[in-house]
Formats: sequence, C-alpha cells, structure tokens
Amino acid sequence: MSNNDVSYDQLSEFLEGLGFTRKRVPGSHVYYRHDPSGALIFVRDYRPGETVDAVNLAGVRATLDGFGVMSREEFNARMNGAIPTASSW
Repeated sequence: MSNNDVSYDQLSEFLEGLGFTRKRVPGSHVYYRHDPSGALIFVRDYRPGETVDAVNLAGVRATLDGFGVMSREEFNARMNGAIPTASSW
C-alpha cells in the first residue's frame, strides 16, 4: 500500500460506510464492529484529522479481506485513491 496519508476521519467514514459501527473505549482505543460478517477492527484512539499508522491500515486491510467484506486489492485501490468522501465509493 503506497498511500499512507489516510486520516483517521477518512478511515472512520470509510468503515462506517461499509456498515461498521464505532465504539470508543475512552483513553484507550476505538473498535469497529461489522455485524453481518462478525469482523472487529481495533485501532488506537486517534485525534481527529491525524494520519493513520501503516500498521493499522494493514490490520484493517487484513480484517476486511479475512472476513470477506472487501478484498485486499479493492482496499488498496480505495486507499490509494485517498477516499476523501463516501460519495466516491
């Protein structure tokens, strides 16, 4: 994945657009749950607008692929396109 300029806001909007619900554990982390597939994604508690670490993006990609929500290739294409808004999906 060549694009590492994905903000937390973009990632959150992207996951919610895929049907994930967000839950926050104050001062610790955030997790996203996708009820149809059973997928859970955990990320540290980013500040709004902060760039998401490559390790977290790789974990999101692996989870989406592993649970059949989205292939690695599709995820890479969306991230490389910087997916700024849900309307571009």
